[in-house]
Amino acid sequence: MRVLHAHGNATPRIHVSVQQKAEPGEILTTGDVRNLFATQSAAQFTRYGGTQLDKMARQVDLFALARPGSKAKRTWVQRMRQNNWRMVQAGLAAAVAVAMVAGAALVFRQAAPDGVAGLTQPGGQPVVAVTPFDNISGDETLNYFSTGMTEEIQHAVSRIKGIRVVMRGTGAKGGEAKGTTHLLSGSVKKNGDRVRVSAQLARTDGEILWSDSFERPIAETVVVQDEIARKVAQALSVVAPESAKSATIDPRAFELYLRGRDLWRTGGEGLGAVPKSAISNLEEAVRIAPNFARAWVALASAYAQRQNWSVGDEQAALIEKARDAASKALEIDPTLGEAYIVLGRFSPSSDWAERGALFAKALAAEPNDGDVLMLHANFWLAEIGQWQEASRQLTRAYEIDPSSRLLVNRYSEALIATGDKLGLEKLIVEREAGDPVAGVLWQPMMVDSLRKGDFDGARTYKAKLFAAYDRLAKDFPNSPINEAKAQIDGIFDALETRDPVKISAIVAKSMEDLSKGQAAAAQTVFDFALMGQTELLKDVLEKLYLQDGYKAGPPEGQGIVPTAYPNGRVPMSYLTNAFFSDLWKDPLFWKIFAAKGLAKYWRDSGQWPDFCAQIGGIAACRDLADKALAAQQVN
Repeated sequence: MRVLHAHGNATPRIHVSVQQKAEPGEILTTGDVRNLFATQSAAQFTRYGGTQLDKMARQVDLFALARPGSKAKRTWVQRMRQNNWRMVQAGLAAAVAVAMVAGAALVFRQAAPDGVAGLTQPGGQPVVAVTPFDNISGDETLNYFSTGMTEEIQHAVSRIKGIRVVMRGTGAKGGEAKGTTHLLSGSVKKNGDRVRVSAQLARTDGEILWSDSFERPIAETVVVQDEIARKVAQALSVVAPESAKSATIDPRAFELYLRGRDLWRTGGEGLGAVPKSAISNLEEAVRIAPNFARAWVALASAYAQRQNWSVGDEQAALIEKARDAASKALEIDPTLGEAYIVLGRFSPSSDWAERGALFAKALAAEPNDGDVLMLHANFWLAEIGQWQEASRQLTRAYEIDPSSRLLVNRYSEALIATGDKLGLEKLIVEREAGDPVAGVLWQPMMVDSLRKGDFDGARTYKAKLFAAYDRLAKDFPNSPINEAKAQIDGIFDALETRDPVKISAIVAKSMEDLSKGQAAAAQTVFDFALMGQTELLKDVLEKLYLQDGYKAGPPEGQGIVPTAYPNGRVPMSYLTNAFFSDLWKDPLFWKIFAAKGLAKYWRDSGQWPDFCAQIGGIAACRDLADKALAAQQVN
């Protein structure tokens, strides 16, 4: 096999040394040669790693070029499309129920679209876009490993003050994202218990500032992550902090951690639940490596997500496990913001200021971490009714990491909650151009129009949704697409005809969710609101928020499991969502706000919810809060 080279005077010895590194059918060249090509041509080379060539005192980087006519690697979107059928099913199930008005449960990996989340460059600081590191292990089942390594490297770099880090899909070009100043890219090759990570930092104009390769035992991958972060910091003339992580980690524990984290971030078993396999992987990781702080905090978040779809003692046990895992993570590394999020979310205290302090610690610890920003926006800002700020923060989180399914789902919720349908529509259109699965996100647009009685607009979005379903049917022929379309047509018919029999049938189906856990039960109120069943909606809210949930139900078995914690089980953000704008002055809502401590927090802190502007301003909210708190004292 001949090796690509730009000049004919290269020594045969160097040719042989490079060639010996190649796998059968590969064409390799050095980084110096690769850099001689124009940017577009150079992009066709994949970083392969580094090697020590004969008679050279330093390592050189190697790059691989596929032979003409060889099978190209599947794109990032194509790989995700194959792996995402569970999330497609979750999105379709949500469409059948028409309960998830705030957004579909399906998201996918792709670069952030321009105009939806424009990057900023505050203070002239560098903005580093991290491109997913290529898996060159020759085994697609190891994609989780290269993806996980990318995210761990991104996390390590994001902890450096003075650098802003964002994530970019494999299709992103260097200068296409507003504000991006540098690109960090590379490859990962796993071979047994060893791993070779190659990385390079370049300006967006193509000039390479730094590149290096690290071949180490997997046990030393955390050291490699920190070393890459320090190299990036040095190249950008900023100071990297000392790492609080262990110098080495058991290789099996690290692999289990990456698998579990990937499952937590990319979906689960219907209804958006985290797969049990994610938890089992992470539990085994911390059993093997009890001082692995990142694994403990990932386990805490997995427990926290899973409990949404559990009931009774199982749910209570998962909440306690989440708190214990988060506390353990902070004992090892007190700078892990995600752990403070879990503790704030499940604090048994009804003092919102106390909970808010934990969320503030999270943001202070890791202000550039996409997961921390997402969770802070969702479980603090949205909970206290500050949806506008939550949307701004989720925009920042989305800039940092558009690959997280959970994040894009929350982002969609915020766009709907703040009434930014144009922003969400632009997001869907630009995403749908690269992946038809994105069309599922037309569902919340359709439901929002139905809520407002805009049937013409709803039909427009329904047509877009059904067109997306039809495209999905080609890739997923066994999916329940026809059932989903039939259910939606039935809802349209019931709402347009206002036929009480048809509406009662839909309501009865929604009632079945009351015994499926707090999250499922709470979402039924969206169905009831859509069907105009205000009294039934209020009855469910009163039991959920004021009577510790339904106890054992009547013979027909309907009922909501009890709630043990004063905060954290049923989201308060449901009540501040624009879906219930007609009830923001209702005494029941303010009775709930008072009972859960939120009215007192608003009054004492002055951090009033956004909806105050729509019901007469802060003065009106203060008056409603005072009356509700006074009535609470009397009772």
